[in-house]
Amino acid sequence: MGFFFRVKAVLGWSGRRGRVAAELARRGATRELVRFTEPFGADVITAWSRCPRGAWSLEMAARFGVETALVARATADLVAAAGEPDLAAHSADPREWGAQPALQRSGVAPGPLAEGEAAAKALVAEDALERFCVAAEALCFAIVDAQRPVREARQKVEEAQRWGRFDDMLEASERYDEAYAAAHMGLADLVRRRIPGDLVRAAALGVGGHPYR
Repeated sequence: MGFFFRVKAVLGWSGRRGRVAAELARRGATRELVRFTEPFGADVITAWSRCPRGAWSLEMAARFGVETALVARATADLVAAAGEPDLAAHSADPREWGAQPALQRSGVAPGPLAEGEAAAKALVAEDALERFCVAAEALCFAIVDAQRPVREARQKVEEAQRWGRFDDMLEASERYDEAYAAAHMGLADLVRRRIPGDLVRAAALGVGGHPYR
């Protein structure tokens, strides 16, 4: 029986629809992430490769138990790619991750440390995991909102709305939605570069070859 479960998991076990979603829900994932993963059954790899948002990718990796330092490096990659000094300063401070107690216990001093080390310590406790997911989502939204294509598209929507140009506003809104989705997908792609899908699947499989811990 152990071999059966192991083989089915490796092949992307799809015997029960929504298995990935059910497991993420059990681990406290956000409803949006759970809803997104429902169509993928138990296919962790496909759910991971098609995830359209960086925040969801970080949450999925963290909830499934991918090595915390790796999740932290992926988060740092997003900050580095953003190129916004304010974002970098915010994310590099462990206190902004709700990590201060864990850092004090570990003997790691707060401050502008390498994001990987600081965030890894922040994920020690379950409540720190919850704070990480909230902070990661806020960070990703801030990065997306700061991207030039998104800002420019939003400005065109506001301009058309201000002048009462309904047709222009509809077209500008479509362009904004496209830019917004592309920006979020870009963050998800950055996370995937740092965290391969097979590592997410291995973490999800848990101990003893059975799907999920």
